[in-house]
Amino acid sequence: MRQKNRPYPYYDTLEQLTTLREMVDVKTAKIPDQTAFGWFEGDKEIKRTYREFQEDMEKIAVYLILRGFERAHLALIGENSYKWLCVYMAIACTRNVAVVLDKDMPDEEILDVLERMDAKTIFASDALFTLKKRSGLTEHGEEWKSFSDLEKESDTIRETEPEKWNKAYETYKALTISPEDTASIFLTSGTTGKRKGVMLSHKNIMADINGSSRLFIPSGQVLVVLPFHHAFGLVVALWMVYNYEYPSYINSGLRRITKELALAKPQTMMMVPLFVETFHKQIWATARKQGKEKTLRTAMKISDFLLKFGIDLRKKFFKDIQNTFGGNLDFIICGGAPLDPMYVKEFRSFGVEILNGYGTTECSPCASVNRNDYKKDGTIGVSLPDVQFKVADDGEVWIKGDIVMQGYYKDPEATAAVLKDGWYATGDLGHIDEDGFITLTGRKKNLIILASGENVSPEELEEKLLRDPLIEEVIVREENGEIAAEIYNSQLSDETKSEIEKSVERFNKTIPMYKRITKIHFRDTEFEKTTTKKIKRS
Repeated sequence: MRQKNRPYPYYDTLEQLTTLREMVDVKTAKIPDQTAFGWFEGDKEIKRTYREFQEDMEKIAVYLILRGFERAHLALIGENSYKWLCVYMAIACTRNVAVVLDKDMPDEEILDVLERMDAKTIFASDALFTLKKRSGLTEHGEEWKSFSDLEKESDTIRETEPEKWNKAYETYKALTISPEDTASIFLTSGTTGKRKGVMLSHKNIMADINGSSRLFIPSGQVLVVLPFHHAFGLVVALWMVYNYEYPSYINSGLRRITKELALAKPQTMMMVPLFVETFHKQIWATARKQGKEKTLRTAMKISDFLLKFGIDLRKKFFKDIQNTFGGNLDFIICGGAPLDPMYVKEFRSFGVEILNGYGTTECSPCASVNRNDYKKDGTIGVSLPDVQFKVADDGEVWIKGDIVMQGYYKDPEATAAVLKDGWYATGDLGHIDEDGFITLTGRKKNLIILASGENVSPEELEEKLLRDPLIEEVIVREENGEIAAEIYNSQLSDETKSEIEKSVERFNKTIPMYKRITKIHFRDTEFEKTTTKKIKRS
């Protein structure tokens, strides 16, 4: 029986694995006919078992062997799909390195990244291949190949030259993958500067999968909505679930998320804060439209009161909200950016537990998370097993463990700036309490240091300002010795500006004088964002 919000042992039901290749082999041997992945084409559900995934992946792996690729940097670009996963795993399991690209990068940035990451061959989804061929990007000297062409060429060789194919298959089976081999290069999606190539070894990625699996356990299938080119979307939202032997359903696009939530009925989802905030706004907008806002507030108070006595009526009280997520959602793992604890509390009232965590691409990516039954609101949870956190003298959070990257590709200066005697300097400020729960207070480089010597975290102010529904996006900065807020509202008008100004005045009365916002700038266009939906700070 699980304890309720008390420390309890790690989950140790799974074997600790050392490479992605080993994980595929072990799972296929153990549960060959169990569903590994699923997706929807319209209302039609399509599934692939662990055995089928291994077979599909190995067909591409043999093709790579026949092409003579070994320890080559092979780029991968496209929307989330089952084929994307097959190509990724084939690259990583043939001692090659998957350079994972964001499909929304501008052409000139793609060319820059390909050159800097030494990737001369690019495998692209059919849709991206067609798009880039039309733009002329495929004519710049690199070899571009669509997923369909990759499949066709593989099938042709297997059918016309079976002996050659079988020999290459034997070569593939005999390959030994070292945990130290680089499996992937993920591109940082930082808010400033050029993207850096984060080198993650098989050991890095499997340490993260193993550690995440020991801290958190799903008990049902997952709908994956985060992009695979981001480490959180691939390693945690997908491979961790694969390791835990539950099906992962691949969302075909955010426009289809409501429909596919109803079809997949997930028990767990991984999200970035923007998704949580969007769902939260939709819930309250619906309540206001139906004239049920007050009723919903009352139901939350009653439900929260009854929970104190062990009476849980949330599935009954908030059935309509539950159905928004498919009717079975118990947990949301949230990371990638700060999340206001208010969202955690309100979703808990609705019957969905948000477990906030912390990750960075350089840490493969997950380093800490609140557990199923051991959590503290406002924190990023406790560290993964065998991962250490410490706070440096200047308040910066440092991390050590097998999850820490090998370094930035061909960038020793940037690597040396963040890797210090085995510790990764995160750039985040925070503290650790007596129970091991970690709280972040802001980014070191964003910290506002006033002439008075006072330090102000802009993220702290932004988080609180965003509670006002009229403030859709905000950036807080220092401006000539004062604290300024730049605010975005999609329906900006003189009346809206006036209401926001009054809201900021009320907010200022609740905080110390030195933190108060004395300048407001309005904008009617969204801030530019990274692919993980973080606002880019200029």
